[in-house]
Amino acid sequence: MSIIGTDSTQEAGYHNVWIDTVSGLGYESHTWGTNRENIFGRTGFDMNGDVTFDGRLIMRDNSLVMSYKPNSATVDYNIFDVDFANSFGASDFNMYGNMHVGRQLFLSDYSLPIHKGSTGTVLTMDGDSAVWSAYGAVISVTYNQLVALSGSYTVGAKYLITDFRQLYHFVDGGTGLIVGTDSGSVEPIIVMAVSATELDKGAYSTLYNKDVLYYDITGGDSLNYAYFNADGSPIVGLKGVIYFRHDTENNLLTWYDHRNIKFRRYLVDAEAWSVDSTYGKMDVVNDGGTIYYSKNNGVMVSQPSVDVINWGVFQDTVGYISWTADKTAFSVGDIINDNLIITDSVDVYTFGTGCRNILISSVDMVTSQCRLNNIVFGFNNTLIYINNNSNLVTFGYNNYDIVVNCGSGSIVLNSAIVPSVAKVNICTNPALSPPK
Repeated sequence: MSIIGTDSTQEAGYHNVWIDTVSGLGYESHTWGTNRENIFGRTGFDMNGDVTFDGRLIMRDNSLVMSYKPNSATVDYNIFDVDFANSFGASDFNMYGNMHVGRQLFLSDYSLPIHKGSTGTVLTMDGDSAVWSAYGAVISVTYNQLVALSGSYTVGAKYLITDFRQLYHFVDGGTGLIVGTDSGSVEPIIVMAVSATELDKGAYSTLYNKDVLYYDITGGDSLNYAYFNADGSPIVGLKGVIYFRHDTENNLLTWYDHRNIKFRRYLVDAEAWSVDSTYGKMDVVNDGGTIYYSKNNGVMVSQPSVDVINWGVFQDTVGYISWTADKTAFSVGDIINDNLIITDSVDVYTFGTGCRNILISSVDMVTSQCRLNNIVFGFNNTLIYINNNSNLVTFGYNNYDIVVNCGSGSIVLNSAIVPSVAKVNICTNPALSPPK
């Protein structure tokens, strides 16, 4: 809108805009004048287009400003009420287009916050960040109570599942058979309803408030051996599944709950080397606690520990490195596993102490009937990315800057496993601690 008229009596420092209600001409003046009304009108002024402010819109504390009148209404409503009864008016104010805030939007401490949805959520401050959250108190429920509420969830309401703990199966990485069941510690989590029957996938841990979680109240795919039995029934007592977890402080990411799920690792040993035995290429033997593989065929007269021509080191020490109790299914480095001895087992978490910046992608149901990667690390591993559908990997300690390609598996890296007689619990993963 252009100002096409001026007024000689304009007072210095004032730039009020009026419109002549007869001629329609606009004026910039401090003088009220005949037929002249404020552009925002004390009588009536309809603006069906847009008005753009390059500077500021200043509203006096005690004046009636920016009012609106709903269709068929008999009274005006102040958009910014003096008593802050409602941020956008004493009645409802519906904005179907966009509101662009070029600089800052200030909310007074005693005004109502910004609501989203008919019952829904509010924009609030969490530290220095603005977050959408359900208004009202968090509702404490058990898992069974929450399941029973399905169909009558309050949209935007938060529910604290007080008895959540992650249940899961141990699945043998070689045979694919379920070999045990375990659970993590109780970890109350908060979920939010997005409809009467649906919860948002995002969840909030009351124990690890910087973790990012995805939660499924049903447990997900019933074909997944991680949480379901072979007949498709869930583990007795299953309370849903955390199917994604990102520890943002250490940048550790998995598509399962790595804080609560453990993987079973079996002790790998081999028959003792004998000067009288004949060994084929890639046969393995134990000499002095180190496992060696044969580089050649025939009778090995020299001890593996001193004969580097005919023997190579397979593992520095006897340790818990196998993801299967079946030695025929433990195929690493093309060894012949006839002489392997697999006994005993320990259950370890994915990440040991000091692990940082490790991202493990997901495993799909086409690749494996268990969607847990079955990957474990010793301590101080960092900068490792494991691509999709990779599983059955054992890392020792101090591995770094590694990319594992898609679909890779049956890998042992720098195992450095503690001998069975020691079982020294130096780090989170006792089986993957360095030998003393």
